Amino acid sequence: MKKGRNAEEQHIIVSAFSNGQGHLFLFWDDLCDEEKDTLISEVRNIDYAVIEEAKRLFRTPLQERHEIGIPEVITIPETPA
Repeated sequence: MKKGRNAEEQHIIVSAFSNGQGHLFLFWDDLCDEEKDTLISEVRNIDYAVIEEAKRLFRTPLQERHEIGIPEVITIPETPA
């Protein structure tokens, strides 16, 4: 696990790793302070619950979701030419 420059950063890093997003900090040690600030500000805004819900929906077969299905076919009446 990577080491943050302060307690807040460390909390963000630990949270990312705990939620399976540790890869975001793969090059942490190679970044300058400005780049670290940018990365931290981006990662701070990640909603891990949304990611988990998206993963759950992706893994759930379509027929089990009942949210999307084959639409009913509506025929259009023909008019005389």
